[in-house]
Amino acid sequence: MDVGITAFAPDGKTLVYSTYLGGIQSEQPHSMMADNQGNLFIFGITSSVDFPVTSNAYDTTFNGGVPVSIENLPFASGTDIFVSKLSPDGTNLEASTYFGGSDNDGVNSNLKIQYGDHSKGEIYLGGDKVYLSTSTKSVNIPLVNEYQSTAGPAQNALFIRFTPDLSTLEWSTYFGGAGNQGGMGCKLNPVTGDMYFVGTTTTGAFVWPNTNSYGFTYFGGGKDGFIAAFDTATFSLKYGTYNGTADEDQNYALDIDYE
Repeated sequence: MDVGITAFAPDGKTLVYSTYLGGIQSEQPHSMMADNQGNLFIFGITSSVDFPVTSNAYDTTFNGGVPVSIENLPFASGTDIFVSKLSPDGTNLEASTYFGGSDNDGVNSNLKIQYGDHSKGEIYLGGDKVYLSTSTKSVNIPLVNEYQSTAGPAQNALFIRFTPDLSTLEWSTYFGGAGNQGGMGCKLNPVTGDMYFVGTTTTGAFVWPNTNSYGFTYFGGGKDGFIAAFDTATFSLKYGTYNGTADEDQNYALDIDYE
């Protein structure tokens, strides 16, 4: 399977462009967002050693992983994250890069409850930067300005920031501990500049910077949601909380009321 991208005019009456994106093995898109110039950024996973990347990409080499089937779609060589940027008319691949370690990246395989949970994760464009909230099983992810340098024993949440041309990795960090974590959504507060991430965890071992947070203590039930806010200048964790009940809970997305 390849990624298929189709753009329509705002009234839905005109096909602006339609294109494939992929290589010899399977690809799956997880999230996309357009910038103010109309360039489309796509985040997903690939198992292809020949996925189209650009010459100035941060990583031009497929990193590999463990064969896995996701909703009956085979990823024979494991999964890497990809981020690609298409021109407004869809005719030019402006930027494209791999990102990953030696195990599977970009797949939320350990916290699945319902259909589609494997592909939870989000790309967000803000402050002239490209942010990702996702998951990884790799213990050797490239880290830059990391908040957490050591991977937990299972699945970790992973937060990433690239420059818009996808040539420079400015921030990447694990987020998690014992058990399983998944990064599922993200949003920039344009007033404070803080970057908010949401996801799911199975551990109560997080150390939040504010002991007065709503959910300073793990709620239980096997899974809790979490919300974590980072300072985008210092890459430090400013705020954090669990979000849940005594039953299973997951956070998939968030929005910010900053007015």
